[in-house]
Amino acid sequence: MNSKIKLVVSFFLSSAALVAGAAQAQTYWRLDTGFSKSTGANIHDKNYDANQIINGDPVENVPGKLKDVGTAFVLGAGVGRRFTPVMRGDVTLGYRGYKLDAMDGAGSNFKGNLKSLALMVNAYYENDAASGSWKPYIGAGLGVAQNKFDSFSGINSAGDTFTGPGGTKTGPAWAVMAGFAVPVSKAYTLDFGYRYIDLGKIEIAAGTLDAEGIAVPYDGAAGKLKAHELFVGVRF
Repeated sequence: MNSKIKLVVSFFLSSAALVAGAAQAQTYWRLDTGFSKSTGANIHDKNYDANQIINGDPVENVPGKLKDVGTAFVLGAGVGRRFTPVMRGDVTLGYRGYKLDAMDGAGSNFKGNLKSLALMVNAYYENDAASGSWKPYIGAGLGVAQNKFDSFSGINSAGDTFTGPGGTKTGPAWAVMAGFAVPVSKAYTLDFGYRYIDLGKIEIAAGTLDAEGIAVPYDGAAGKLKAHELFVGVRF
């Protein structure tokens, strides 16, 4: 475990202990769902000169990138505490399941499933004492994400098919949020928000490609998982 991950885990454990020790009157639970659109994944061959799988042009002599990994629904849950009338924090666990369906510069289409599980510690500025029916907030989060890429498949412009290995990568994650809360009763609050989240690195491990029954050595691929998200939830 590298120093960055140790720092994130330490931060999570200390924050979780603080939340767990909160008085019941100041503690809340939350459930969320939403829509995530990946951006800037830029998945590329680790060793293009040897593999030339993800290409940048039709003649297959320039490195290429797969720009994103599609969209996903977000499911999340967590526990939090309001520390002051304007400050609150929570610990959340979120799941996202993306479906890669992207084309490189040579016309090859790549498909695969990417699952991400993120444990985040979040802090918010929200004026709970504000008048009116809605309460705007801003926030930021830090945590750890595990991104698991299943085996992928592809078909090139000539109609030849191939399949490749998957891979799992765990590392730091961070997010920034903005939204507004709508109290519906003393016990329940609706939460509507936007989030930009960086879930860290994506990795396809080195292994073997199956190209029309022929085994081809492959040095793997790498990218990043970042997304714009809209979500709605309830705090209680």
